[in-house]
Amino acid sequence: MYKVYIVEDDPMVSSINERFINKFDKFKVVGSSLSGKGLAENIDLLKPDLLLLDIYMPGINGIELLKEIRKNNKRLEVIMVTAAQDVDTITEALSLGVMDYLIKPYDFSRLKKALENFIIKVDLIKDSKILTQKDLDKINNLDYIHPIGESSDQEMPKGLDELTLNKIQNIINLAERPLSSSEVGEILSVSRITARKYLEYLAESNLIQIHLKYGNTGRPTRLYQRIK
Repeated sequence: MYKVYIVEDDPMVSSINERFINKFDKFKVVGSSLSGKGLAENIDLLKPDLLLLDIYMPGINGIELLKEIRKNNKRLEVIMVTAAQDVDTITEALSLGVMDYLIKPYDFSRLKKALENFIIKVDLIKDSKILTQKDLDKINNLDYIHPIGESSDQEMPKGLDELTLNKIQNIINLAERPLSSSEVGEILSVSRITARKYLEYLAESNLIQIHLKYGNTGRPTRLYQRIK
């Protein structure tokens, strides 16, 4: 049984999430807080395996809480569940090791998928002394992305890496709005030009789509989004 702790400032949202999570045999919510106050003590006392963490809360925000958790070497898996969708916040959360990031409002099937991916990751690490590339792809949530090549007859161009390609497709599929190549490059810490090469290939392969944003002057900005 995996123990879950919820930090959410909206009591109704916290209650709904708790009831949903407790429906699964492998999970049990062992506690919740409306803010980050006393979270460190609760973690030490209850020893949860998974933390559902909001960002916008009274007092210390979720990002600062996550920094404290990581600073104290807490080996705790974290799923962000928040309305924050600016690139800077998402990039910082990912750099702090969150295993998933859900943007409110979200479909509960997406939360279910996040819980399933948690089980995959924990079980693989627990039962293995070494990990294969396939195992790592599962841990990085790449197993549910349609594999490159199955939906496209094109061969991958020289210079493109399949793992990076899947990561970029993952970013676009999870984003709540179209992203530019600069934004994707910032998230992955690669150049805009590199990100654009991968994005254009994904678009040519009909795995994502392009949205043109027109300004008052100059060329339109190319934005990339999941296929709806």
